[in-house]
Amino acid sequence: ILEKEFDFENNSLLSESKLRNQILALKQNGKSKNYIRRKFLERKQDKELIEGILEDIFKDGEFENILKEYEKIKQKGLDKQKIFQKLFAKGFSYDDIKQVMKD
Repeated sequence: ILEKEFDFENNSLLSESKLRNQILALKQNGKSKNYIRRKFLERKQDKELIEGILEDIFKDGEFENILKEYEKIKQKGLDKQKIFQKLFAKGFSYDDIKQVMKD
């Protein structure tokens, strides 16, 4: 298996495990699956490898991440439309946002 990953800082190839660690760190920071996918694909990464890692890491969905981001944004006192726009801009899906906002 060829492992072609990109180190954002050093512009060098990384091992699959280092790429997995970077994706996991972004997830733990509340980044959406779409945001992470976009960041790595912008850097011309191997799409199949990224998709495989994302599916593994996000196998339980994104509810925890979107809830964390929702609570952060909600504290700013914004109206529901602005909250929705901010979550959507962060790469969360329409259905997931609606689910979190209705609870």
